[in-house]
Amino acid sequence: MVVKYDDDTPITKRLRTMAEIVEAIRHKKNGKDVRESIAQLGEYVVATISEIEHLKSAKDNKDELKNFVTKQDLDVLDKKIKRIILGIDHDTIKLVVREILKEEGVI
Repeated sequence: MVVKYDDDTPITKRLRTMAEIVEAIRHKKNGKDVRESIAQLGEYVVATISEIEHLKSAKDNKDELKNFVTKQDLDVLDKKIKRIILGIDHDTIKLVVREILKEEGVI
């Protein structure tokens, strides 16, 4: 592929897209503009890698939190909820009755 280095305008701003950066690297005439384009490419790559690592870290933390409550814990809670619904969880019934009696001023 033949490339013409025909763009002699200086880079005076941040290039916005990867396509603009690649275009500048391919067509800028002056070395300082090519170096600036390469530097911006490096910054773009570093920022992208940093974002990927941040997202991966967030996913890992989410996975760790999932493992914080075990399936066994969930099973115990599920059984307790079923006992409460059926009205056979004596500790919960005592607590509820006590709270009702307090509200009514009996105790």
